[in-house]
Amino acid sequence: MDPVEKLILEAQERGDFDNLPGAGKPLDLKENPFVPADWQMAYRLLAGNGYAPDVVEADKENRARISRLEQRLDQFAGRWQALAPPERQARSGERDAWLAEYLEEIRRINRRIDAYNSYAPRAMSRGTLLPEAMPRVARTRLPLD
Repeated sequence: MDPVEKLILEAQERGDFDNLPGAGKPLDLKENPFVPADWQMAYRLLAGNGYAPDVVEADKENRARISRLEQRLDQFAGRWQALAPPERQARSGERDAWLAEYLEEIRRINRRIDAYNSYAPRAMSRGTLLPEAMPRVARTRLPLD
């Protein structure tokens, strides 16, 4: 157990968190705690009109790119697995080209995620995809035999 968890558990056992103001009530999430007070009204106007902060839109776009990449793998793997093993062998170049493009798309997404992490609040930062592991998973879904 890490030291912070230990301190929190000890405080809970002592009752330090009992009867705090607002206990048992829902959190007020109308305002974003990461937005400076002088920007709250602007963000409220944006949100009220269907817009989100750039950091939220960038995160949604990154997630959408990852989802599209997963869908492309599912589609290609479905078509590939429908082929008979001799045809897979004959079309191995097509598979290799697809895997190369797949790896390049992972790299593009990773660059976008790294850029995003450079300006996103720490609580919203994302890990990068693992270029070494993802093609390995793709290769197992695209066997030659």
